[in-house]
Amino acid sequence: MRITSRKMSTPITEELDNNIKVRTGMVKVSDGKTRPTPMRLHLSVEILKLQKEELTPPNHNTRPSPSDSRVRIVGVTRQKVGGLGLSIKGGAEHKLPILVSRIFKDQAADQTGQLFVGDAIIKVNGEMITHCQHDEAVNILRNAGDIVMLTVKHYRAAT
Repeated sequence: MRITSRKMSTPITEELDNNIKVRTGMVKVSDGKTRPTPMRLHLSVEILKLQKEELTPPNHNTRPSPSDSRVRIVGVTRQKVGGLGLSIKGGAEHKLPILVSRIFKDQAADQTGQLFVGDAIIKVNGEMITHCQHDEAVNILRNAGDIVMLTVKHYRAAT
């Protein structure tokens, strides 16, 4: 297996996480026989994680696995330009949860590697927003401070 970071749009970044050096970024992975595939890299002394984007058609006969639908807490550091780097849809007036509808490439939400289109935002900094109208949720997110803790749960798209 060969991993290269050349010609990728995002550089490999290096951060300290609990005093452990962690490198993240986009790389191309190839077995030497097939065309290189772009993947997200998460590398530390203990873990090598490669995430490949897979597009799968919805299967209406099966339920999502527990790993797809578990509740997670994601910290997002607001950027001066681009804010949180995500868009939302839904709200109580539509009888829908607040859902991440778009994640902007290379911005704060994308850089976490832990937020996905289709994630329902349950809490913002510990404040429940499940019964908020869309505009209320937008205001809560805008005024949440520079480090925003999002409690989210992923829902598969219903198409």
